[in-house]
Amino acid sequence: MIDYDKNKERFDRYIERCKKIVETRLFSENELKEGIKTKNIEIKNGLATPEDDLTRVLREHRKRLIDIKVNHTMRIVEDVTKIANSVGAPIDFLKTVKVAALLHDIARFKQAILNDSYDEIRGTDKKTKTIGLEGEYHAQYGKKLLSDYHMFDFFDVPEKYRFAIGEVVYHHQDDVLTKSGYVDKFTNSKQLDTENFLSGTNMLNEQEKIIVAALLQMVRDVDMLDILYQNLSGEMPIMLKTISYKTTNEKTNKKDSLKEIANHWGIDPKIIMEENHLKSDDLSDIDTLSIPVFAIPTIKLQVPLDIQKRFFNNENIDLKEIRNRRDWTFITGMWWRLNHFLNNISFLTNLEMIEQKKVLDQIYATYPDEYKPLVFPAFEFAKEQLVEKVIKENEGEVYIKR
Repeated sequence: MIDYDKNKERFDRYIERCKKIVETRLFSENELKEGIKTKNIEIKNGLATPEDDLTRVLREHRKRLIDIKVNHTMRIVEDVTKIANSVGAPIDFLKTVKVAALLHDIARFKQAILNDSYDEIRGTDKKTKTIGLEGEYHAQYGKKLLSDYHMFDFFDVPEKYRFAIGEVVYHHQDDVLTKSGYVDKFTNSKQLDTENFLSGTNMLNEQEKIIVAALLQMVRDVDMLDILYQNLSGEMPIMLKTISYKTTNEKTNKKDSLKEIANHWGIDPKIIMEENHLKSDDLSDIDTLSIPVFAIPTIKLQVPLDIQKRFFNNENIDLKEIRNRRDWTFITGMWWRLNHFLNNISFLTNLEMIEQKKVLDQIYATYPDEYKPLVFPAFEFAKEQLVEKVIKENEGEVYIKR
């Protein structure tokens, strides 16, 4: 039987080790150059002052990144526990899914040591540019850490559980469940007997497929929805102070002028220059600009009509596609989150928790009054059609029938 408490103790030790590495980290010249942007953001957020040493600011910032993911991880452990208990899962399955949740973001901590953010950017070679993760997304690299780099040995995970947990780590961030192939659904809790059914081999029989699918579905469900709780906690603010804008149009490969960018957002070019500490309007060496939200007319933040139409038709909205658009904003990002996450969960328990806690109402209430009209239609539709209606139609079920 797998021991969650022992693995939690090892997890805590690993986090302390990561923080100590950050505390003594020496930054490269390039990191310090890029870190000035991070320091400026910290100053705006009241977490640093102009007089603070840059190295100290970066170290404290990266330790905060670690804490954010620790808090996220423990919420995932708590929520998968609720799901497993709600379906009457055997005790060993409960412990197994808790360990899978504990380890699902294990690569994030190395990422925080080496980076000032958790951004994972796709390049033209279809590889991520995230430093330190060998060109892989954190989910795929997490499995590599556990299996290839033997972190399963540091944690106390018996051999028979390793493949199943590794698959959860590897696939937990798949945008759709079908990518993983683990779409099987259990019909009774006796099928979740990890202690007797798991063998540790990667040649899964039908019983093992059902177990791995259940583990993945539970972790993936709550991992997706936790972004809503991060909105409430402030770990992921719903309102951004700036919008990151690429100066080169990826479709046309045309470099925009400062005047064109200012016209696009309806603001004075001088405000953009001041925000980005530009001495001239020459953008030849500038890849990205920060556009201050306070100066943008509200009408410029409205969600494009074609995206609204897809949202209300319950169509899948591809994040990569809309993020590459010139009209992308954090407001559109919230519409996407409501569409994507609420339409892709597996277990009814998660929707019931969202309804009971009035999560959507709470998030909507945090928007400043001038921005509420931009998101009101999305929140009302999500609450009525994606939560309340789905709960009513699936009353008494474990899985949501789609």
